[in-house]
Amino acid sequence: MSTNRAGGCTYGSPQIDRGRRFYLDTCQTKTESRPEARGTKQPRRWWHGACLMTVSILWAVHYPFWPNRDELLDQGKLVDYSWLAFAAWFFGLALWLWSAWNLLRGFRHQSIRGSWKIVYLTTIVIHVSFVAMYPTNAIDVYIYSARSRLLSHYGQNPNDVRPDVYWDTDPYMRFASREWADNLSPYGPLWNQIAAPVTWLGGDSIGLAVIGFKLLSVVSALAIAWFIHDIVKSNSPEWALVAALAWLWNPLVLWDGVANAHNDVTLMLPVMAALWAWRRGHERWVIPLLVASILIKYVTVILLPLAIVAVWRRAHNPMRRLGVALWSMGCVLLLIAAGMYPFYDLEAVWRSAQEQGAKVNASPAWVVLASLAEWSVADVSAEEVRNAAYLIVAIGIAIWMAVCWTHPQRLALACFEVTFLFMLVASTNQRAWYVIWLVPLAAALLPGTQWRRATLWSVTAMLGHACTIWLWYVWDFDAWGYYWYVMVIVGVVFLPVIALTVWEVAARARSRGDALKANKVPCE
Repeated sequence: MSTNRAGGCTYGSPQIDRGRRFYLDTCQTKTESRPEARGTKQPRRWWHGACLMTVSILWAVHYPFWPNRDELLDQGKLVDYSWLAFAAWFFGLALWLWSAWNLLRGFRHQSIRGSWKIVYLTTIVIHVSFVAMYPTNAIDVYIYSARSRLLSHYGQNPNDVRPDVYWDTDPYMRFASREWADNLSPYGPLWNQIAAPVTWLGGDSIGLAVIGFKLLSVVSALAIAWFIHDIVKSNSPEWALVAALAWLWNPLVLWDGVANAHNDVTLMLPVMAALWAWRRGHERWVIPLLVASILIKYVTVILLPLAIVAVWRRAHNPMRRLGVALWSMGCVLLLIAAGMYPFYDLEAVWRSAQEQGAKVNASPAWVVLASLAEWSVADVSAEEVRNAAYLIVAIGIAIWMAVCWTHPQRLALACFEVTFLFMLVASTNQRAWYVIWLVPLAAALLPGTQWRRATLWSVTAMLGHACTIWLWYVWDFDAWGYYWYVMVIVGVVFLPVIALTVWEVAARARSRGDALKANKVPCE
């Protein structure tokens, strides 16, 4: 039996198909004899769409932003740590997942033209609702506003000047809180340029500035959805609408990307634009777009070596390689010049980049470090743990560079797997909203199975949010201590994802073994 590998899924293999049919039929092919799943009937579609819209509206009403815009709160404080409110939130999340799952299954083989009413209405209502929601899980968007005002109002470099310099004189700075007001901005210089117009338009109202950042996330999310749709449409058109909505309706993307307005949505826009350019054969734009994302937030630098190898290998002609290299270099220099304007302070950029990766907390790396200290096994420093994690990721990058060298068409898959490995191993100060990085990459790989890990991690990250807030309120630190508190959170967020990954690796190894046995020809 011949096999065809695409996106990590082996098509045409009964060993693979067995036990996977409940996963959106991701391994079904056109040549299989079983009938195609029929789309969800229109009344049921509207029922599921109504569930999504209702949950988002109720969350917006339950956690309203505008009445609380001048306070620093969180999900627990907004509802006085009510366990009934927690149960309602948990039920809403479960209803959201069930409704989105049923809708996405029904949208396979459907076009946006045939389903535009329910798609547009549902998308508009849920995004407006999340814009109206308070940033319940982090005050980062308030910190964005305070740091951005340094540039838009005072002409200061957020990578070099701390918000506490204007603590007593500026209406924004107290929203950075004392905990973060003495920190430099850990983001790239291009983010400063993107954020400055938002706080300039917001004026002295930090509420308007926060709304501006939320709208920036919405625009970025919609643009990413278009790129995902076009990428998937070029290879698997029956999955294009499902892929775009798997991103737009992902609860973590909405909760942390829109409601909490984390800049990780904006970060992924140039990354997905780069993969779109790659898919469309516009190799000369791939490197500049990835550099644009690096200048927003430095983490995407891990994707740059993969792209360089893939672009080099695809451009077979030496003159074409030279042309792509010169064009890319020119665009990168222009981006750096625009991003660093008007300060051009490389030392400040370097300091802010170091500050971003200096902490070890709430991650598998923290578990290793804290457990060794808790049980007096070994005296290991945080720097040693970070260096070991970075070494593992460097090996993973090298392996996927080799894959891109021999199979440059697997660039998107390589980007997902390297990002996944980095988050699992080397994102030593892991935050729930970092999972947003994986969601569009996985959606663009449909009908590959990478979306399972991304979706599961999205859900466990949201549950980890809730544990962080509600456990902090009820946890007996004198009896149990901080170590077990964080261990519970890390277990909730990471263990299901690790278990799924191990299961997928084992299943793939078994299927390859079965395929080898099936294809083995006995000696005559």
